[in-house]
This record gives sequence, C-alpha cells and structure tokens, in this order.
Amino acid sequence: MADEIKVLLIAGGGGGSIGGGGAGGLLYDATYEVAIQEYSVTIGGGGAGATWGTQGTNGDNSVFDDMTATGGGGSGHQAVGSAGGCGGGGGRYNVGGAGSQGYDGGEGITDVKQPGGGGGGMGAIGGDSSGGTAGNGGIGLDYSAEFGTDVGESGWFCGGGGGASRGTQGTGGTGGGKDGVLNQTGTSSDANTGGGGGGVQSTSSAYLGGDGGSGIAIIKYATADFDSVEITGATNTQEVDGSDTVLTFNETGTVTFGRILGTTNYLKQYRRTRFPGPIHGVDS
Repeated sequence: MADEIKVLLIAGGGGGSIGGGGAGGLLYDATYEVAIQEYSVTIGGGGAGATWGTQGTNGDNSVFDDMTATGGGGSGHQAVGSAGGCGGGGGRYNVGGAGSQGYDGGEGITDVKQPGGGGGGMGAIGGDSSGGTAGNGGIGLDYSAEFGTDVGESGWFCGGGGGASRGTQGTGGTGGGKDGVLNQTGTSSDANTGGGGGGVQSTSSAYLGGDGGSGIAIIKYATADFDSVEITGATNTQEVDGSDTVLTFNETGTVTFGRILGTTNYLKQYRRTRFPGPIHGVDS
C-alpha cells in the first residue's frame, strides 16, 4: 500500500574560499509514494569555509528514502572549484566546478585584484569574475508558493555564494547565498537554506571563507490520508496548514506513516486483507 506526499529535499551548501561556495542540490517530487512504515531523513551540514590558500569544503548530502540531494561544491583558492550539487566558484585564474543537480560555478580570471568566481545556484550559473570584480552567486529557487515564506530565505533555497576580490565583491544568490568580503571573516550562509558560503580575499590566513548553509527536508501531505504520522528530531516540526500537514526537518530524524485513510486507498487496504485479488471498480 502506498499514498502520495510532496517532498522537498535540500543538501548542505559548499564553503567559500576566494570563490563563492556552490549551493546544495535540490530535489522536489510532488507525487512521491510512501508506505506504512518508518523512514529515515538525513539532513546534510554545510561545508566549512577555507583559510587562505586552501579549498572550501563540500556540503553534505541530504537523504530521504531513495532520494539523495548532493552537497554543494566548495570554492577554489588558486584552484578549480569543486564539483557538487551546484559547483563551487573558481579560485583566481581557475574555472568553477560542475553542478550535478544545479548549475556550475563561475570562473576566476587572471587580474591584479585576484577575483574569484561565484558559486553555482539551483536557478542559475555562478557568475564569472570580470576585471577586478568577483563573480556573483547563482540565484536559487522559489518554493514560497508551496511552503510559505517562513522557511529558507523567504521561501527561496540554494543560492550560490558570491566570490571575493581585492576590488569589487560578488553578491550572493537569493536563497541563502552570501556576499564575498575583503580582509575580514567570510559570511556564512543561514542554516537550512542550502546556500553557498561567501568568498574571502585577503593575504592573512586568519580569515576564513563563509560556511555553507545546512540542508532541509519538507514533507507535505493531505492530513486526511493518514490516521497517524510521527516524527523525531528536537528541532523538527509538524504543523497543520488548512487541509494539509507540513513536516519540516531542520535536522536528521525519522518519520513514521500510520494507516492510510484516503477513501480509495483505505478501501484497497481493507479489501486486500480480507479477500486478495483485484477490486472491481477500484483497480479497474
């Protein structure tokens, strides 16, 4: 037996270096079938920002059943941005990383200001640097119409981090991506956005690039379809929204679906436990 739910699954964003961190990968399924059982929900953490001369760390994957959102790519220093759900921005003189579920990171060109590329977002490629200006992070995706504005960045998720420069800084993409900075600690993305950390340009190893934002999972279903749904996780929430219920997983936990109550599905469930075989007028 199975019934359908809506699932939004987002991985952790990549950490910044000179380039901006790539956003975490995002998967959405409006007709995902679940059975009467417990499911694990794994929420990926954001990747760490890098010290001077090193690579930003990739974000961690988020997993629900057979869905896996891939962590965002860390940005490069004097290296290619890392591949990930969305690609990390390239360090000075280097190209951005490839995005497997979203867009690639932008390129850091050769210039006296040593600008980095923007991290890729789920909605757009990370910007290339130009002259002394670092690349902007790619924009994310807007799910406010489905899940409201209290999650993500006003309902947006998975924006890439802006690259950094000794000239003009790149801006972060909407959806948790953060701006690049000069001679200060990089700006970390907000929790549960999947955004990329902002880049940092400096000659001092004391300044770190911004960390990527952690991921999130949101599940929405018709309340009347199940007689019970239970979740675990201290910061995870279960809220009624009209005729629907919304489960928000800010951290790793579990969800257990009880008996399916939808009219047609309940008839199938009851009939098959008593009299195996096709149900006339329901299965045909």
